[in-house]
Amino acid sequence: MNRNGTVAVIAAVGALGLLGLVAGGVASSSGGRSRVDQARQAVEAMLARALAGNVSLPLPGQVNRVSQPFGYPSAYGPHPGTDLVAAEGTEVYAIEGGVVVRIDYAGVGSGKNNGNCVVVRGNSGLMWYYLHFSNFGPGIGPGVPVGRHQLIGFSGHTGLATGPHLHVQVEWHGEKLDLVGLLPSGAFV
Repeated sequence: MNRNGTVAVIAAVGALGLLGLVAGGVASSSGGRSRVDQARQAVEAMLARALAGNVSLPLPGQVNRVSQPFGYPSAYGPHPGTDLVAAEGTEVYAIEGGVVVRIDYAGVGSGKNNGNCVVVRGNSGLMWYYLHFSNFGPGIGPGVPVGRHQLIGFSGHTGLATGPHLHVQVEWHGEKLDLVGLLPSGAFV
């Protein structure tokens, strides 16, 4: 990451701290929600600038079509990630280089609902959660370094899923972010 990217990441850290304060202070008021959303979008824009040139699409060679967007209301609350249409067994690649933090069936958050998952701590500090895999990529395991655009698994429908797809969740210091806001404009339909 270049100097400008590092500066953007430092600014994003500060903005996320502010986002936490704003969310804690006004999340229950109707007008506060839009300020929280605006702050989150500003953080995503700063991180997107920092990531420019250092990320790739998780499903290269095909249209990365969103089937359920980040924040979409559901019976379980706002959707914490982005679901992408992917046939069973579609190759999934790391969006950013980093280190695999864990792979397991238990997943993250709500446990078994996430199915087979790979969690990567990106070089930027972002945490990338890839859920519902049918199988893991060769050699993928905890502590293993992965490069951007390295095969990490195959899409599926393990856990709480109505059909095969790829769920990607992105977090920065525990704050969930919108994948679509982090990657190049026009990357998703």
